[in-house]
Amino acid sequence: MAFYSVVFVGIWQALGFYIVLYIAGLQAVPADVLEAATVDGATKLQRFFKVTLPLLGPSFTTCVFMSLTNSLKVFDIILALTKGGPGTATYSATLLIYRDAFTNNKYGMGSAESIIYFVFVLVVTQLVLKIFSSREVDL
Repeated sequence: MAFYSVVFVGIWQALGFYIVLYIAGLQAVPADVLEAATVDGATKLQRFFKVTLPLLGPSFTTCVFMSLTNSLKVFDIILALTKGGPGTATYSATLLIYRDAFTNNKYGMGSAESIIYFVFVLVVTQLVLKIFSSREVDL
């Protein structure tokens, strides 16, 4: 139950930002493209799935990238709510780095873990950006 509580708080905390990004993406969809689809005989459902949704690609990529990086570096929510407990139900890599460095006074170990974790996050985010940016539609 503690893990789901942390997930719920994380979603609640970030949902407003992602909604603003999607609203900005919807406002950036050109009206003439939607009008051209209507003239060509597209229904509302076809316009949404064939025109609007592909043009939301940059917003979708940004939201996925931001949520991925925020989920990989989640620390404050876990520390404030559960401190990694009960047991290790909500333990994360960032909490491990924090505990090694600042609680156990192993600063070298914490630094080494954080550098390795940085490289891991860098590789994962670059892969995700490459995958999602190749699917975006340009006008």
